Amino acid sequence: KDPEYKQAENIHSGFKELLSAINKPRSSYLLKSANQLYEEKTYPLLPKFLQLITSYYNAKPQAVNFKRAAEQARALINSWVENKTERKIQNLLPAGSLNSHTVLVLVNAIYFKGNWEKKFPEKNTSERLFRLSK
Repeated sequence: KDPEYKQAENIHSGFKELLSAINKPRSSYLLKSANQLYEEKTYPLLPKFLQLITSYYNAKPQAVNFKRAAEQARALINSWVENKTERKIQNLLPAGSLNSHTVLVLVNAIYFKGNWEKKFPEKNTSERLFRLSK
């Protein structure tokens, strides 16, 4: 095997190990990562690609109809993201962001919930003006 192929294989294997470590249950915090691939149902994907994306990234390809039902596909994707992030991310893809020319959408969702060792008293917080400098 050529060196570039071996390097790519090492990268993919590394991601597989990382995803496994991220999703390992812990008592002090909850960290979940999920991947999903949405493909236009008329767009053929190579079987080897499908096997690798499932093996390395635990992304389960799902065929959708972007050509005739892009908004339904968008709603399906948004629902998946909302579910995987415990409703923290809603409507990731705004209306009109997908259309009949869309052939592939790869989504990664990460959810984190930490348990504080020492909780910050809520009474010590207040609403203040927030400024962003560019």
